[in-house]
Parts: sequence; C-alpha cells; structure tokens
Amino acid sequence: MQVTIELDDEQVDDVLEEGLKSAYQTHLMFVEDSEEYTFEELDNAFKLILKYFMLDKDYRKFMHDVAKVQKKYNSKRMVEAEGGL
Repeated sequence: MQVTIELDDEQVDDVLEEGLKSAYQTHLMFVEDSEEYTFEELDNAFKLILKYFMLDKDYRKFMHDVAKVQKKYNSKRMVEAEGGL
C-alpha cells in the first residue's frame, strides 16, 4: 500500500533542515575520530547548506550547541568564527 503525503515548501524545508543537522552531527563524529583526515571541504559544504535552510539566529544557536559537545572547539570561538568576528 502506498501512501502519499503532501507537504508545503516550508514543511519540506523543515524536514531538510532536520536531516542536514543530523547528518552534520554524524559528520562531526567521524571528524573527531579521524586524526588522518580533516574533511574540511565537506564541513564547509554542510555549513553553507545549513545557513541556506536556517534563519541566522537558529544557525548560530545550532553551531553553538554543536560546539559545546565538540571536543576541540570552544563554543564561543566557533560561533564568533562563523560570524566573522
């Protein structure tokens, strides 16, 4: 049995945003575990796409929250770096 669900553009964006946030957090786990690879291009691509789908304040909060659990970055410094400060 096939079920079709219609979503408006805002709902599609919300679904994509949540999927991207989850994928970015998974990406960061691999980066933290890898001493050999930095995955800088992929990291930058995730950030660019997340910025596109999120409001600026939501993006900053998400990056701040991610930085809290990331071992090698200070959350305030990561948010400042994203803001160009």
